[in-house]
Amino acid sequence: MASKTALKTREKGAGSIYKEGKRWYLKVRVAGKSKVKILRNEDGTPCTTEKDANAAADGYRKILFAEDKEEMALQIAEAKRFTKQSGLMLADAWEIYLRQPDRPDSSESTLGGYRNIFQAFTRWVVEKHSEDKLIANIDAELAKEYLADLWNRGVSGRTYNAHVQLLRMVFKHLMEPAMLERNPFEGITRKTQETVSRHEFTEEQVNAIFRGFDEGFFYETEVEKLTTGRKRERITKRLEYKPMHAEELRVLLNLCCWTGCRGQDGCLMQWKNVDLDKGYWSSTVRLKNSVSNPSRRTSTAATDVRFHTFPMPNARVS
Repeated sequence: MASKTALKTREKGAGSIYKEGKRWYLKVRVAGKSKVKILRNEDGTPCTTEKDANAAADGYRKILFAEDKEEMALQIAEAKRFTKQSGLMLADAWEIYLRQPDRPDSSESTLGGYRNIFQAFTRWVVEKHSEDKLIANIDAELAKEYLADLWNRGVSGRTYNAHVQLLRMVFKHLMEPAMLERNPFEGITRKTQETVSRHEFTEEQVNAIFRGFDEGFFYETEVEKLTTGRKRERITKRLEYKPMHAEELRVLLNLCCWTGCRGQDGCLMQWKNVDLDKGYWSSTVRLKNSVSNPSRRTSTAATDVRFHTFPMPNARVS
C-alpha cells in the first residue's frame, strides 16, 4: 500500500485541467510523456464548465491512483457501467420501468393509465427542455416546474396527485438502472382533494326540464358581432338548445325521476328489471377485477356479479 507521502505525490502528478475554446481538457504525464484527453460529461458531451471538468477529471484520477492492474480494471469497469447507465434516454424510460422485476404487478388497463400520465410528462420535457434527453437530467427542480405547470392548467387536486404518485413510483424503480442519486419526485406535497357536493333538483327545476321538451330549451350567452369599421362588440343573445334524440331522453328522465335510478342504470333498464306490483326495480352490476399471475407477470379479468334492488317511491304496490 502506498504511503501518504507517495499518495500526495501521485495526486500532484495526476495532471491538471485547462480550457481551450469552449472545451476542457485533462493533461497528465505517463511514463515521462505528456498526454492530453478531452473531458466529457456522463452523457458523452464535452465539458463546458470548470465544475463539470473537475468531476470528469476525478473519474480519470481514480484510475491513475489504482494500486495495481486488478484495481485499475475494476475502476475502468465501474466507469464504463456508470457511463452506460447514466446515459439512459428518457424516451426509453417507460420500457425500462416495465422491465423492473420489483415494480407493482398492474393490470393492462391500469398500466395504460400510468403510461398516459408518464407520456404527458415526457412530452412536456421535450417541449420545454429539449436538451434534457437523459433520465439522469431529470432533477427535483424540473419535477417541480412540471407539476407547477400542470396545476396552472386548472387540473383537479385528484389529477395532480395522480401525476405525483405515478411519477414518484416510476422514478423510484428507475433510480438503480439510471444511477440516480435521488428520486426527483420524492418529498413533493400532495394537493387537497376537494369534494364537489351534488344536490337533488328542486320540483321547480324538474318541471322546467320537462316543459323544455314541449316549449324548447333556451339560454342566454354572450356573443361577438361586427359593427361599423369592423369593430367587435359583445352582446347578450338568447339561444335555443336542441338535444339529440329528445324523445328517448324524455323517457330516460322519466325513468330516473320515477324510479330514482341513475342515468346509466336507466339506459340499461329492461322490463324484467321492474316490478310494479311489489314496487321495486333491480339492477345487475358486473365488476371486472384483476387477478394477477406472478409467474408470467400478467393479469386476467374475473367478473364479479352483484344484484341490487331499489324501491320506487311512487310505484303502485298491491
